[in-house]
Amino acid sequence: FVFTQPNCDWDNTTLKLDDGTVHVCRRFLMWHSPYFNSMFLNKENTNEFELNDVRTEGLTELLHVISPSQKLINVDTYMSVLSLAQRFQIE
Repeated sequence: FVFTQPNCDWDNTTLKLDDGTVHVCRRFLMWHSPYFNSMFLNKENTNEFELNDVRTEGLTELLHVISPSQKLINVDTYMSVLSLAQRFQIE
């Protein structure tokens, strides 16, 4: 998956980060994260959300871990992935 550009019709939400944007499937994130579920739930007509203090590399690494690609975490990014997983309540 390439999260920095829309991949398919399921990528219906854009997350604006400190250094770029990430395209995601809203329902997928809602299912994996109470944080995103709460953020998206009452804003069905909004397709763009801003996340402060989040960098593209860290979030895309986290998305790879929870997505079907099952990309492994590398030693250089595991701390940022764990930190974001905790922040967004992804277990």
